[in-house]
Amino acid sequence: MPRKTLMLLSSWHPTKPRNRVHIDFAVPINGKMHIVVVGSYSKWPEVLEMSSSTVKATLRVLKMLFALIGNLRIVSDNGTQFISKEFQGFCEKQGIRSPLFHPQSNERAKLFVDILKIASLKSKGGEESNLLAEFWKCYRRAPYITTLKQLSPAELLLGSQIRTTLAPLKETIRNEKGSRKTRMERQYTLHYGARERSYQDLSY
Repeated sequence: MPRKTLMLLSSWHPTKPRNRVHIDFAVPINGKMHIVVVGSYSKWPEVLEMSSSTVKATLRVLKMLFALIGNLRIVSDNGTQFISKEFQGFCEKQGIRSPLFHPQSNERAKLFVDILKIASLKSKGGEESNLLAEFWKCYRRAPYITTLKQLSPAELLLGSQIRTTLAPLKETIRNEKGSRKTRMERQYTLHYGARERSYQDLSY
């Protein structure tokens, strides 16, 4: 039996956000198809619900996504949807590069498909959509250990962390500390008659 020939994969390191995405289809959740889109630079994942896995349904979802973030280069595993004339025509019309890469080059999207499978299994027995939403929120905030400064997908894509339910609490604590410090300074000034000194006329 002839050995399977593997293509050599050249390094293709991303240098900036919103440049290239990896896409793949995920397992059905609640009986509905999903497509996983992962930013190559930021590792920001999007899980988009689809009515089916047809070319038209795929294009409909990608058009909605690109309307928000702009046209990006697409890397796929060359499934039938992505090598169809309709899909290639869409890419040409939109000026989107969709190189014909070996499936090995799309491991990033496949990794997130596996993560989605695990998250879906963990959420069984509860409000699946709500639990998955919380899972992705936490994932997007988590530092990515392979990045130079161990930044999260949110920081790499958006430039800052996304807010969570703890954010208002942290802000309240920070404001209370600031107010308490201001009150202490005011009480000290009133009690000791302290005033701000000017050193403009002093020379040493």
